[in-house]
Amino acid sequence: MSIVIIRPYEKGLVERLGKYQRTLDSGLNLIMPFFDSVQKVDMREVVLDVPSQMVITKDNVNVEVDAIIYCQVTDPVRARYEISNYILAAT
Repeated sequence: MSIVIIRPYEKGLVERLGKYQRTLDSGLNLIMPFFDSVQKVDMREVVLDVPSQMVITKDNVNVEVDAIIYCQVTDPVRARYEISNYILAAT
C-alpha cells in the first residue's frame, strides 16, 4: 500500500488500471501502487478575466462590455471526465 496526501482544497480521483475507481477526500489516503494512479482536482474558486469587447445594441449604440467570471468545481468527477478543459468551457 502507498500513501497519497490530498490537500484541504483538493479532491483526488483514483484510477485503477486507467478506469475511475473512487474519489479521495483531503488527508492521508491509501492506494495500491502500480495499479492505482491519482489525479488531483483543485476545488478552489478561480477568477477569470474576460477581455473587454465592443458590442452594438439593438438601437445601434456601441457599448464596451467587460466581465469577470468566478467559477468553482463542484463535481470533480464530471470536471475531469466529461469535459476536456472546464476553465475554457466557462469562458
